[in-house]
Amino acid sequence: MKLNRIPKLVSYKERVYNELKHAIINHDINPGETLNERTLANDLGISRTPIREALQLLESEGWVITEPCKGTWVKEVTLEDIDEVFQMRLALEPFAVGLAADKINESVRKALNALYAKQKRLCKEVSPLEFTDIDMDFHMYLTSLLGNHRLNQTISGLMDIMNMYIIRTIKNQARYAVAAEEHAAIIKALAEKDAVGAQQAVTFHLKQAQASIHRDFAEWKKNSHTN
Repeated sequence: MKLNRIPKLVSYKERVYNELKHAIINHDINPGETLNERTLANDLGISRTPIREALQLLESEGWVITEPCKGTWVKEVTLEDIDEVFQMRLALEPFAVGLAADKINESVRKALNALYAKQKRLCKEVSPLEFTDIDMDFHMYLTSLLGNHRLNQTISGLMDIMNMYIIRTIKNQARYAVAAEEHAAIIKALAEKDAVGAQQAVTFHLKQAQASIHRDFAEWKKNSHTN
């Protein structure tokens, strides 16, 4: 028997979850802002049930906080949260890239070089939001080479948390060009199938990114107090 596959329909819960998460990361909904079920249901034109389910999922992932008699609001991402993210990325990504070195072929090299060329071309004119998108494309492509769905999900979730923070606080465009060259060093090591070199390049890149965020956070904090 030959049957056509039935396309999976995205549930209202998933659609609301994706919409709210995207808005939180991009600061269309700001940290501390209240999320009211009734208001969201009216704005989105759906019942409150998928709203409630989506908010519960967002709470389980740490994006929002819910307290009885107080409601639900967007959680502030702190510098401590970011340091935890980097601890996990430093444990996972060098490991993943070391294994990915065996997966490198001409097609992969072309894809990586295309990602680098795009980042290099745009690094002087992109917004923080565009920069995080390009950076995420590069890192997620590297981890996708392993075909490990759980690893991809974990790293994607970690980068989402970091990107929410970067979009709000990081305005230093000089870092964008430096990050592109750090990506180039990773690509070079992978092209040579140098697993150890690729791991070292990723570790260096992540530590430099973490240090940059700490510097920019101090500057952002100083400016926010003077404004």
